[in-house]
Amino acid sequence: MAQRVIYNAVVDYYKRVLLVYSPLKPLWVNINNAAKTGKSHLIAVLFRILSELIVIASKPLPLVRAAFTGVVAFGINGQTMYNLLKLSVQRPFKDLPPISLMPLQQKFRNIHYLVLDKKLIIRHVHLGWIDY
Repeated sequence: MAQRVIYNAVVDYYKRVLLVYSPLKPLWVNINNAAKTGKSHLIAVLFRILSELIVIASKPLPLVRAAFTGVVAFGINGQTMYNLLKLSVQRPFKDLPPISLMPLQQKFRNIHYLVLDKKLIIRHVHLGWIDY
């Protein structure tokens, strides 16, 4: 039941995005549940339905998938969050220089969903580096 509520919220939000030219308030969804409850399946289903909607609307894919480790990222057909967001792995945080920041902003221009799988193993300090 909870998966259907999340599915409807995400799909309805993106349908509104397609109809409205001004930006909407961000949609914040946090999915926490025990192992083997279908979270990865929900991600796959959302990816598939959003892929179908973009074909109809002739829009770029609005969703990127990332994870803390390469193994988990591979499992969701995503990237590590460090690679995707150009975050430092071992070094202290530094703002990206404009030469690196501008291509990243362009890459995320039409992204409405950032899926971070297995987020419980991501350090809080690293989540704080992500600025919408």
